Amino acid sequence: MLGNNLAQAANSRGHEIVSLSRSGPSHPSLRGLNCQHISADITSKDLRHRLAHLRVDAVIHSAALIHIGWKRREEAIFINRSGTENLLRWAEAQRVRFIHVSTVNVLPVGTEDSPSDETSQGDGQVPCTYVISKRAAQQAFMESVSRGLDGYSVYPGFMLGPNDWQLSSGRMIRALKSFQPWAPSGGCSVCDPRDVSEGILALAQHGGKHRHYILAGHNTSYFDLWTSIARKLGVRPPLVVMRKPARVIGNLLANGLNLLRREESDFNSAAIEMAQQFHYYSSRRAEEELGYHPRPLHESIDDAIHWLRTHDYL
Repeated sequence: MLGNNLAQAANSRGHEIVSLSRSGPSHPSLRGLNCQHISADITSKDLRHRLAHLRVDAVIHSAALIHIGWKRREEAIFINRSGTENLLRWAEAQRVRFIHVSTVNVLPVGTEDSPSDETSQGDGQVPCTYVISKRAAQQAFMESVSRGLDGYSVYPGFMLGPNDWQLSSGRMIRALKSFQPWAPSGGCSVCDPRDVSEGILALAQHGGKHRHYILAGHNTSYFDLWTSIARKLGVRPPLVVMRKPARVIGNLLANGLNLLRREESDFNSAAIEMAQQFHYYSSRRAEEELGYHPRPLHESIDDAIHWLRTHDYL
């Protein structure tokens, strides 16, 4: 989702773009983009050799394996850390600015009353595959900065908006097409990938005073978020939040079902536990220094639903 919105935002500013992904040039996400495309795996050993001829002003690294669960840990760490290291080494050799797209899920968990920021201490994150592998990638980035890289790390919140070709938050919207009687008891910081893209491009062009910037948005409970989405879908909204007894039963059921599957589904105990936390964050630093400004939440919801419908996902 973010990569496509980044490319569109860069196009609109007149920048020349080189995109890199495992997808071929005919992938739907690349249609209409004015860019040179390179089909490659970021973990491949010959990647730096293949990119040696490129001359760019900045690298924005938003690729990752995203799996919120307990399985696929070694695979995720290999892709997210080794792929990041590959690109970092190339950027170091080229001596260009590097923007590492991390996630708020590597930062301390906030609360309803006290959202976390870039200086917060502590943890609280569920140590699932996604969190551990993204922290491994973040560590690789920090090691590169210590070697002299001109690098910045950004931490987007829960992105909701158009161009969701991989169906990230789109999976949640699709699930809400059917009546869900309960909603998770936690919350998240909802942001729009178009606004996140503008913040990243500002940082890529002009740099910043700090190495780390949260690009989150509207801190809202899942109950309120699901209610808003359900109403816009014309579906009955949830009635209650999931309390502890239901979470215990849900965890047992999810773990039991996943024992019978080769692939761990989105319904698993790690995802259930994360959804009970308040992942609330403050973007004040980015707002003051980068001009970052999250648009109204209803606009992101409307545009996400419209895009999914237009592309036959709903």
